[in-house]
Parts: sequence; C-alpha cells; structure tokens
Amino acid sequence: PGPFAEAELVSPESELLAMSSVVGLTNGLFSLVNFGLCHLDGGFGPILRNLVPVGNYEASVGYLKFPFQTNGADISSKIDEISTMMTAGRLSAENKLVLVNAHNYFNENYGVEFADRALLKLFSTTPEFHTSNTVRKTGSQRAITPPAAMSSSPYKAIVYINLSGGVDSFNVLVPGSSDCTLYDEYFEARGRGAGIGLTRDKILNIDASSAGIDGCGTLGLNSLLPAYKDIFDEGSGVFFANMGHLHKHVSKDDWLAETKTDLFSHHTMRLESQAVDAFREGEGPGILGR
Repeated sequence: PGPFAEAELVSPESELLAMSSVVGLTNGLFSLVNFGLCHLDGGFGPILRNLVPVGNYEASVGYLKFPFQTNGADISSKIDEISTMMTAGRLSAENKLVLVNAHNYFNENYGVEFADRALLKLFSTTPEFHTSNTVRKTGSQRAITPPAAMSSSPYKAIVYINLSGGVDSFNVLVPGSSDCTLYDEYFEARGRGAGIGLTRDKILNIDASSAGIDGCGTLGLNSLLPAYKDIFDEGSGVFFANMGHLHKHVSKDDWLAETKTDLFSHHTMRLESQAVDAFREGEGPGILGR
C-alpha cells in the first residue's frame, strides 16, 4: 500500500516477509550464534541428542567465528569490522550507537563473551543487514495501513488447538463409569488404584450410543475438563477416538518398513497431526493439507 502501490512497484521476494517467516529467520540466526548450526531454539541444523549451554558449539555441525583485527576492548572498531562484513559498511551512526550501548551494558553485567554474542544477534536484526541500500532515517511516523473492509460473504474456519505435549489422551476420553463394560478393563490397564486410571468419581459421563460400542452406552470425560462435557452435551463438539497417522494396516513386526511416519517420535507425530494427511494428498501445509 501507499507510494509503492501507486508507483506500481512490485517485489515478489517481499511477499515472504510474513510474521512467521520473519520470526523463524530471527530464531534461526539467534540459534546459530548461541549454539552453532543445530536445531535448538528454532535453529537451521540437525537435532541434537542433548541440550547444551549457550556458547557450547561442540555438538553442532558448525559455527561462525569472526577473527577481530582490532583490540577486543575497542567496541567501536569491533562494530566497524562486523559492519564491513555484514552490512558492507552501511551501518548508520544511530544504529551503531545502539549497538555500542548494548555491548557496554552486556559486557558490564554478563561478560565480554555474552556481550559479543548479543552484538551479533542485534546486528542480524538491523535494517542494514536485511537490505542492500543505504538506510536513511527520516524521523517520520510510518503511515498506518487501514484495516480491510469486512466481507459480506459467509465464512467458516477450522480452529485447531495444538496441545504440544503434556496431555494424556487416554485419560481425557475413557469408558464411562456406568453402563459401560469396558471400564474395568481400562482401569486394570492403567494400573488400578496405584496407577493413573481415573476412578469412577473422577469421570463425567456422556452419551455414547452413537458410537455403536457393544456393552458401552456411555463414555467418560476427565472431571478436570467440564467444558468438554458442556460443549459435547450442547451438540457443539464431537470426539474422534482411535485416530492416528497410519495409511495402512501394520503389525509390530512390519510397522517400521510399511509406515511413512515415525510412530514413536513425539516431534514427528506432532507435525503429522498438524497436517492430518497420511496419504500425502494435500498440496500445501496445514490441516488436511490446506
């Protein structure tokens, strides 16, 4: 919008500047400085087996190191050197002052190694690093783009809440505490009183007649999730039980060779659940390959 649109200037690469892409790039650059080339904190590299402290690059695929030519105590000259490498010497005086003050603060409070890493990370966020022209600050406020007009067309959306670990699905939806012959089997499998199975007084029963389960007219919800029962009872929600990412029947003897996904990797299965596309039929990412 604004003068760029009026001048009919087009920058396809700028279409990549979505918030998720910007945050992802920033996380990756910060991770590269903190840990080297690996996956930690959104990094670009492979997954490490163990967590490592910031500044430890031994487990990474590689790391960046800049041999300063000036005295390490001369922060102004140090910034000039990095500016030559990362911005072709285009760092503005205003941004240089910000970096000098930041390095002095972190050096005084956390030491020079911490301050040098902070300096590199801040450099990666400067406008000079992300552009190829000279940055000129005008001091003017940026014009606010007006919100788009509301559409009169009907609209429906899938709201997907991803609980990234920590919820035990076998203790969310369980056999009902009454009118369900499967409860005793469930409670036994979950360790009975000494285990983690829900006792009858911890279960909120819901009607399961539509499920067509022999001998089980009710299913139960964890009593800590009363909102789930309210949503189900009012007809605004439905449960999909026994779901997974298998695209064909397998056994414990052939699952490794026959499946496309790593069934015992929490990280991989979480990504699979976000796509819900076991047959790889969708063209893009997102729920159902949308």
